[in-house]
Amino acid sequence: MAERWQQWMPFHIDRWRGSMHVQSMRAAARIGYLYLLAAAWQSDDCSLSDDDEELQIRAALDDEEWRENSAAILRRFTKGEDGRLVNVVLLSEWKRAEEKFKTNQARAEATNRKRATNAGRTPHEREAHALTGTGTLTGTSTETEKTFASTADAVPAASRVSPDRGALLDTLPLNDGTHYEVREDDLARDNPLYPGVDVPQAYRAMKAYLLANPRRTKTRGGIRRFMNNWLSRSQDTARSVAVPARPDAAMGSVRACSARDEAAEAEEEAARREAALSYWREMKAMGRPIYAREAPRWVREALECVVSSQLPVLSCFQTDN
Repeated sequence: MAERWQQWMPFHIDRWRGSMHVQSMRAAARIGYLYLLAAAWQSDDCSLSDDDEELQIRAALDDEEWRENSAAILRRFTKGEDGRLVNVVLLSEWKRAEEKFKTNQARAEATNRKRATNAGRTPHEREAHALTGTGTLTGTSTETEKTFASTADAVPAASRVSPDRGALLDTLPLNDGTHYEVREDDLARDNPLYPGVDVPQAYRAMKAYLLANPRRTKTRGGIRRFMNNWLSRSQDTARSVAVPARPDAAMGSVRACSARDEAAEAEEEAARREAALSYWREMKAMGRPIYAREAPRWVREALECVVSSQLPVLSCFQTDN
């Protein structure tokens, strides 16, 4: 029975199409050659038995096709010391795939063992395991304290967390089952950086979010980054309303804005009127007074006193008498 990793086989298209040996084969020979490569890949040692009848069956060719193409196909195989047929290129790929599969399998087994071990630990034991890198804590409390002490000695003084961080304000759940303690030093650091945010309320919102979304809990090393990102977004969405110091100052600014708006509107209106007058002057110069009927009244008054007097007056009714 072939292993799971032997259910697929790498196929180098460029190498296959660029091989002169493959291109010189007939179509039936190429099919038989590919079938034999697949059979070798799913064997225990990537080899084939040197039995003519068995090879024909594995190649899926009839008697006549096998007689005509067996020589061209078997030319790509070599006979090993045990008398079995091996394709050198395929064997190299086979060994590489087997080694990769075993490496991934060992990593998966180690991860499963770690998860199974952590499942039986309390949060305190998980935290101790993360700090010491040892197995389950089965010793006495004195031995545990010694282990913590030796670990603390091994960690450089610059990377230690000061135990005096102030009073406990809240806790944030972490992905290893432990909790990050939010203390007064966190508040003292975050309050000046995010003045538009109610920082204690933001801590409570973070906790509620992490409790409702356990898959999004953070590591101990990444929890501060999560807190800073949360507070930064809250600061960006905060809106501050500016209240003027004196009502009269606010009214003065409103009047100034209104005066500027009126001046701009007056300039725009003057420009529009000048453009309209220019257009109707051109129409009059071209001798097309009929357009004067469409002109506004102020345009007609500006161009001449009575525009309609220049328009031809046609009688709607004509009689033969």
